[in-house]
Amino acid sequence: MDELVVDLNRTGANTIEPQREQVVTDERLRVRLHTHDQPARIHLRLEGAWTTTLSLPDPNLLVTPEIDRIIELAPPQDQLPVTGQLIVSTGYGSTSRSITVELTAAETTPEAASTPESTTTPGTTLTTAVDGEALGVVGVLVLAVVTAISVVAVVGPQLPVLIGAGMVIATAMFGVVYLYGRPRD
Repeated sequence: MDELVVDLNRTGANTIEPQREQVVTDERLRVRLHTHDQPARIHLRLEGAWTTTLSLPDPNLLVTPEIDRIIELAPPQDQLPVTGQLIVSTGYGSTSRSITVELTAAETTPEAASTPESTTTPGTTLTTAVDGEALGVVGVLVLAVVTAISVVAVVGPQLPVLIGAGMVIATAMFGVVYLYGRPRD
């Protein structure tokens, strides 16, 4: 899979600098949004043929220097080839850049023809690289479970202890659900 890096705030506030203005690649494209020095609020929009083949689950993103945001453009196979524009805006629309993306069907080789098709459904996914926030919440969940089990083991299975341990675990699980279920800024 080809990757396109888009640098944000590299040469000043609200600057957008894609590696390339036009990309031609096979089947899918990963777009990595990377900001320098300061966070950037980004709005993404699809134009051209992309509007009928893809949608972005969250077009408004907060990109921080510590965490790159990754967008994967992957239309259904029967929609290839497809050409469209990915519009990246920042500074509440004061700066925008258009990147033309053409995705073509991959050439089938004898080896590829004999392998079974994936069970995943093609589409657009928006993911974030594993970040400190996610690791922190998962770490707190593990710590809460270990602490709750330890307290029950030491004090005994008394009703107040069990209720307290359950509340600690439920609170930590709520944090994990909140982290992964909320829309990203």
